[in-house]
Amino acid sequence: MKYKSDKAINDFILNRGKSLLLNLNYWYSFQRIDGIYENGAMTSTSISIQYLLPDKDLKISLKGDDLFRTEKITGNSVVNGIYQNFGYYYDTQSF
Repeated sequence: MKYKSDKAINDFILNRGKSLLLNLNYWYSFQRIDGIYENGAMTSTSISIQYLLPDKDLKISLKGDDLFRTEKITGNSVVNGIYQNFGYYYDTQSF
C-alpha cells in the first residue's frame, strides 16, 4: 500500500568557499485508512549543519532529528462494536 506524503528537503551553501552547508528537511504524512485502522497525520522536521575542513577530507556535522517531537503514530479502529484508540512515539528525536 502506498501512503500519501509530502516532503521538502532544502540544501544551502552558506559561504563562498562552499565549506559551510545547511540542510533543512520536513515531511508530512496525511491522515489515512490502513485496513481496519484510521491513522492520524504525522510530521517531522530535521536540520543539519556541516563544515568541510579545507582539504574536504574531514567533515564536522551537527544534526537534529524530529526537533518538535511530532513524529507520533496515532489512530483508532472499531471492530465488532469495540472501539480501540492508540498512540505511539518511538522517540526518534536526536541531536
